[in-house]
Amino acid sequence: MYYGHNQHITLSMTKVIIIGTREIRGDDPASLRAKGYLKAFKDLGANAEYCCIKKFHYHISPKKFEIYYDGRIFGKADIIFVLSANSRFLLGYFELFRLLKLKARYIINSPESFLNGKNKFLTSVILKQAGVAVPQTWMVSGLSWRRIIGKLKFPVIIKKVTGSKGVGVMKFDSYNSLESFFDFYFSGNEDPQGLIIQDYIKESNATDFRLVVVNKKVIVTMMRKGQDPEKNFRSNLAQGAKQSAGRTDPVMSDLAIRATEAMGLFLSGVDIMKTKDGYKVLEVNSTPFIDNDRIERQVAGRNIFKTIAGECLSLMEKPVS
Repeated sequence: MYYGHNQHITLSMTKVIIIGTREIRGDDPASLRAKGYLKAFKDLGANAEYCCIKKFHYHISPKKFEIYYDGRIFGKADIIFVLSANSRFLLGYFELFRLLKLKARYIINSPESFLNGKNKFLTSVILKQAGVAVPQTWMVSGLSWRRIIGKLKFPVIIKKVTGSKGVGVMKFDSYNSLESFFDFYFSGNEDPQGLIIQDYIKESNATDFRLVVVNKKVIVTMMRKGQDPEKNFRSNLAQGAKQSAGRTDPVMSDLAIRATEAMGLFLSGVDIMKTKDGYKVLEVNSTPFIDNDRIERQVAGRNIFKTIAGECLSLMEKPVS
């Protein structure tokens, strides 16, 4: 995205606060992402700084309410960009994000949209109600799974309602194996988290597509393929899958954009799988893990941090309502 001279003058007065879970230290993945976004916003002319969520505190005096960061009053921002929001992080700081909305013209993504995306079953419900195709899905508890298991066609996929990077995603090939697992998982737990059951999509051959959507645009499509579907059906990079540039088409792109809008997100990573019945959305990630160096080298051929930052800054062209 190109900004002319006058636009650059405006952006030099645009304050962007990037919020993450930890301080920037060294070259660990979280710090590299924080530094990548910080540089991208600054390169585009914005006044950008990074804040660690744990260094905020708040005060209600007889006269007013105030938010402090690192001992100083936290002023107004044009854009608050939330770098990461895993389930523990979100639940622990959800109310803070709601308060920070009072301090910013835009918050990306909103705390409400984060909450929608942290329960995978709720995500499927929201997408289904919006007319977005998803795999056949059940959610069961310790008191309901026996009513469902006899109706399943194997193999099936079992997931936790929260989680990332393919951790806790399992495949079961028979009634007996799943029954034994449910007996183990639910027995002795007074109120365990429910589990999601989905159809196993064999024709995918352990391959899916991650489409990064920002501001109603697909900016990159990655094809992720598991190394050996028989040994590990998961196509997550954290599980050893390989990524390459993915070919998208108008149908897939439209599906990703509609899924993002249904979740109320400005920025998302939409996971899509091709089935015999067409494309299906598996998940919508509200803070997609982005390793810019790897994406730039293997997939996009451009700086994704800068592309996302540019789309965020384009919001400043809109009139204040």
